[in-house]
Amino acid sequence: MELDWSSAVHQLCGIKTFDYLKKRAMPEFVEPLVTELVKYFSSSSDLRRQELLSTAPREISPALGWYARKLAGRSVRDHSREDLWNGLVALAIYSAIADPRDAIPALTLYYNSALHLNEDPKSLIEQAAKTSSQLVVRYFTAFVNAPPEHRALSKWGASEGTGPFGFDYIPLLAEDGGPTPSDKQ
Repeated sequence: MELDWSSAVHQLCGIKTFDYLKKRAMPEFVEPLVTELVKYFSSSSDLRRQELLSTAPREISPALGWYARKLAGRSVRDHSREDLWNGLVALAIYSAIADPRDAIPALTLYYNSALHLNEDPKSLIEQAAKTSSQLVVRYFTAFVNAPPEHRALSKWGASEGTGPFGFDYIPLLAEDGGPTPSDKQ
């Protein structure tokens, strides 16, 4: 059975960043739906992917961004190349419909996760970019070819740490969910 792309996109458009931040969780249907959407997207032909990207509204960006960030840590925690790949494809879709510069902090997480999983981060990131637009290919390629200090987790506001489920990426800035001054008291 083929995924009904427009129905999936319509459901994801209802997800607002404010709601997620307020509740500290996405609705339960989001992760399985984004996984289905990502798998469908990555298994589609180049022409079909370009059609899908041209119809994807910017309003699905929060769900894609949340998903990508979640899978970056989980891929390491669960030693899952599938999560690594699915998260990168979600990030490539996100980058094609939003501003690709906004994906750079998450790309840093994926670069680091690939190293943890003994994968070639450059190859994986470039491969995921090729599922998306030429603009995404340019940004992702520039990222992997940048000097190592430009890919440092701390430069992009994250560090390795332990979350409620084990290994995870911890935001360093309070506005991104990191520690606040009151947390340190």
